[in-house]
Amino acid sequence: MSPRRTLGMGLLAVLLAPSPAKADGLIIPFVGVNFGGDSGKELSTALDAKRFNWGASVAYMGGGVLGVEGDIGYSPDFFGKSDIGGSSVLTVTGNLLFGIPR
Repeated sequence: MSPRRTLGMGLLAVLLAPSPAKADGLIIPFVGVNFGGDSGKELSTALDAKRFNWGASVAYMGGGVLGVEGDIGYSPDFFGKSDIGGSSVLTVTGNLLFGIPR
């Protein structure tokens, strides 16, 4: 192989080498379908009921030992429509994270 080609292949290998992960935070959105507590229903029935769930999880771990995590989710008409109104569910949770720095 020519020296030029060897140098080019070496440079390409260095550029494509994986680097260590350095993520301090994350965001994870989610979407789902609520079956209204009746698992015997067809998926198409749940989709027609327009009971889509949505939410997101977020986390942040700074340079120290402590971090935080939060989750929020919303489900409109969780138990279906009723005579007295809707039955929407909103969940909000939070956690404190402890990490071991290397």
